[in-house]
Amino acid sequence: MLAAQTPRTDIPAKTRSSMRAIIHHSPIHHRRQRRKGAAALDYALVLGVIFPVAAALLWLGPKIMMLVYEMSAVIISWPFM
Repeated sequence: MLAAQTPRTDIPAKTRSSMRAIIHHSPIHHRRQRRKGAAALDYALVLGVIFPVAAALLWLGPKIMMLVYEMSAVIISWPFM
């Protein structure tokens, strides 16, 4: 625990400060600052896009499964007709 709190002495001071500058100016650091309020947008997109698609699939799902079953039965029984 003590080793994690003490600064590294094998890295020169100039390199340590430049490493802090690189981390501070990294694209990930700026991306986190720009994403404020993005959760509300994600929530609106889920309600406005994904929810209607899921509702349509729940309504069309049984019909699609029935058609696939009939198609596979026709393909399997075709040589015997």
